[in-house]
Amino acid sequence: GWLIWTRSTPPPAPEFQLSEAFEPISAVLSEVVYSPDGKDLYGSDWSGSIHKWNCRTRKKETLYTDLDKSARYLCMCKDQKGEHLIFAGMFCPVRCLNVTSGTVTRELPPQGHRTWGLALSPDEKLLAVGGEAGIVLYDWRTGKQVRTLRTRFEYIWTLAFSPDGKYLAVAGKNNQTFQTVVLFNVQTGEPSCWFKDHHRDARSIDFHPTEPLIVSGGFDGWIHIRNYLTGEEAAKCLAIRDGYVERVVFLADGKHVLFGGGSPDGKTVEQAGMAIWNFTNGKEVARWQTEELVGLVCMRASPNGRWIVTGGKREGVRLWKMPPLLAK
Repeated sequence: GWLIWTRSTPPPAPEFQLSEAFEPISAVLSEVVYSPDGKDLYGSDWSGSIHKWNCRTRKKETLYTDLDKSARYLCMCKDQKGEHLIFAGMFCPVRCLNVTSGTVTRELPPQGHRTWGLALSPDEKLLAVGGEAGIVLYDWRTGKQVRTLRTRFEYIWTLAFSPDGKYLAVAGKNNQTFQTVVLFNVQTGEPSCWFKDHHRDARSIDFHPTEPLIVSGGFDGWIHIRNYLTGEEAAKCLAIRDGYVERVVFLADGKHVLFGGGSPDGKTVEQAGMAIWNFTNGKEVARWQTEELVGLVCMRASPNGRWIVTGGKREGVRLWKMPPLLAK
């Protein structure tokens, strides 16, 4: 009997696969960013509120709430010093919030009904805003419009500047040319290259910290990595079979990609989850599949590389330990 019991009982999950809960919110969490020192976490939600969590106590305070209760925040970014949060979405302009005073210091026009893309250039001279109406570059210091970028995307999901600030990557949906990722030369405003890797929308993109590589994750469940100077494919993998990739980012070591996503119905545990993939050898080194990750919308690694925070449609805000192999 003892032999039967021990053989039928699965071994305990590694410690890094167990999560800790932050104080929850009642709405869908759309984006999270850390303060530069990693002591605080900021989040935007679909009810039009901006929240702050103390990473030590896990307690929450609400910094800002849309006054007319109609806004639905879909995206957010911050400046390098962590002094300002920039957020946008539906039924609202692009807003800049001073995190110390909790006051809005600037407002810019939205890009259509849904503004999904926000990115601040590394030198913090330009703010890129993208949505259904297109892409606009603003002078971040003055708030004046610098340039409009022309694109054939029917839907823009996300924007990202390259580490040197020379390129702006746009991910989305184009049913005419089937382009899913386009790189613009920031100085000229002209497209420098485009990729047709995904057969559905490219949902998430990220630039490699030191090499000329860009990673994209799509609603087709695939992840693609390309050299954006030569156009050559560096790696690819079917990350979530019969599902979608919601977020994908390079980790700081430059060898691994963190990604998360789920099933089309947002309910199936077997397709939901998060994983770390070593794209240099094509091996997956860690995977989390649990009810807590069903409906994942956002995720981010902490500045010290020891934690991963996730949020979305269910189970509030969760904190996961980075696997020992990758933790700094």
